[in-house]
Amino acid sequence: MQEGEVCSPYEQEGTYCVIKCLSREENQAVSYEDVESRIERTLQVEEASEYISKMGEDMEIREGEISAEEVILGAVSG
Repeated sequence: MQEGEVCSPYEQEGTYCVIKCLSREENQAVSYEDVESRIERTLQVEEASEYISKMGEDMEIREGEISAEEVILGAVSG
């Protein structure tokens, strides 16, 4: 969208929305160093999520015996 442009109304989850571009900045290259920690964290979260899903398919899950935090820490550290 260009600055000052207004999009056509649209419905999202039962709400009608209209968007107006108030200001705009051109895309700029970002150095790897600036986003390295965010990339690492995203990959860790994805790996933990995949691990939890895989383990959940193969095990009996009972409420209250282990926290999600313990599972995530186990996946990230090992």
